[in-house]
Amino acid sequence: MPRLSAQPESRLGPYDAIVVGSGYGGSVSACRLARAGLKVCVLERGREFRAGDFPTSPRAMLRELRYEDRWSFGQRHALFTFRAGTELHVITASGVGGGSLVNAAIALRPDRQALARRGWPRDLLDDPQFDADVERAERMLGVAVPSDVKTHPRFAALSRAATALNASAAPLPTAISFAPRINEANVMQYACRRCGDCWSGCNVGAKNTLALTYLPDAVNHGADVFAGCGVRHVARGPDGMWRVHVEASDPERPRQPPRDLMVSAPLVVLAAGTIGTTEILLRSRSRGLAVSDRLGTGFSANGDDLAFLGGLDEPVHAVAVGHPPRTSAANPPPGPNCAGQITIADAGDGEPLLLQDGTMSAMMARLAPLSAALRGRMIQAAAMVRDGPYAGRRARTQTFYCVGHDAGAGTIVLENDRPFVSWPGLAQDACYKRIHAVMEQLAGALGASRAMNPFSSPLLGGKKVTVHPLGGCGIGTSAADGVVDHRGRVFDPDATGSAVHPGLYVCDGAVMPGSLGVNPLLTITAFAERAMRLLAQERGWQAHSEPVRDAPLRDAAM
Repeated sequence: MPRLSAQPESRLGPYDAIVVGSGYGGSVSACRLARAGLKVCVLERGREFRAGDFPTSPRAMLRELRYEDRWSFGQRHALFTFRAGTELHVITASGVGGGSLVNAAIALRPDRQALARRGWPRDLLDDPQFDADVERAERMLGVAVPSDVKTHPRFAALSRAATALNASAAPLPTAISFAPRINEANVMQYACRRCGDCWSGCNVGAKNTLALTYLPDAVNHGADVFAGCGVRHVARGPDGMWRVHVEASDPERPRQPPRDLMVSAPLVVLAAGTIGTTEILLRSRSRGLAVSDRLGTGFSANGDDLAFLGGLDEPVHAVAVGHPPRTSAANPPPGPNCAGQITIADAGDGEPLLLQDGTMSAMMARLAPLSAALRGRMIQAAAMVRDGPYAGRRARTQTFYCVGHDAGAGTIVLENDRPFVSWPGLAQDACYKRIHAVMEQLAGALGASRAMNPFSSPLLGGKKVTVHPLGGCGIGTSAADGVVDHRGRVFDPDATGSAVHPGLYVCDGAVMPGSLGVNPLLTITAFAERAMRLLAQERGWQAHSEPVRDAPLRDAAM
């Protein structure tokens, strides 16, 4: 497929709207604004990846990892960023398409009752058109459930685990194409090969990422996408225009120093991800922009945890083989990253716990012998080396993604001009204690051993890890209790009541006022769909939402 992005010139503009970030909120915003006839600019910090560009070996994976603490190493444009915190580590993605490039594509609908318990405004919860926003997002993302998932050994293993917990297993809707199709953005996509490598990047072109759905649609309607453009801060000029200050660098020439650019527009949508958007607003506030004192608070890890059950009686075949396959020994192939889910009833607080099965990446599988050796299990480590990653113990190891409800008591602050997450007492959060108890119960019932999350190993400080950071710019009714309103508009605390900064929006995971209890991609997408719908209604724009079949036909694999 022809590239969506370009390198910025020395001078950008003029534009009607600037979208910062190309994740779920940013891509939706760019698509809907471009469909309304606005001249749109999308600024993405990372680089563009196409099918075939994603890492397929441990060495390539390590090249795509950037580590950030009070110091950092790794490429500026790496696909993954590992942000070390005092109590919690956060893994985020960077690239044209944001987190959609490297997630499991699980598309669960938001639970309105859960949203109400987490403080979402009634203006949104009572909006009769919000369900239509969710459906529009599902249609654009091509959400579907594979018809053959129940025939796979992984789903059979999940069903056995569910029985042990007096629950049941169910397939999950995912944004993956399981048959060849021309999608809503007129992009030709290919069928999922069941290789299991969704989370490290789909090299088939079957996962319905934003780079194959909303973003091509935005480009088809005239939007410009610029890669390698990290936004530092925003400021409103005396003419009412927003100045977006950009640090631009060339992903193809990473050794060259970045250059400073500025682009202006009357409308700015911040969608650089929970950490990135909060960072931009924190830096903007330090330069004079009036923002709520709630900025940086209410950070949630969405109750994320990761667990492994090893030594099961029957094979699970849950180690990814990638595309092209790294082995012919995996039989049957592992399937998509996630096959199904167990829902554990609430523990009296109204909050269920989700256990979703997953595939183990080839890199994790190859590092398993080292992990066992570090824990003193030398015989087990030797057996793993002998059997290889697709047989023996690893073929009988099941991966679980755990999603619950945490207290959302973390904060994001700037230290030495870098964002840091702080959450004293996180390890004692009731959500994680419950996950630990359930997994111990499951291990005992199945006669298995529970392995720790490798990202939480003592080598990395023994901390919790999340891939679903939320909050920092939470929704409220005024600047006293939120950073943005139910439409994503940023509150102006220097004005009265619930006044907002004209033309400044936040449309990503940063607006979530707490954990969601489900994988967040569909909730974020629907929130952005609603925000853009209301903006179009307010401005009198005619933003059609039907597929455009006269756009150039693109091929996901080119």
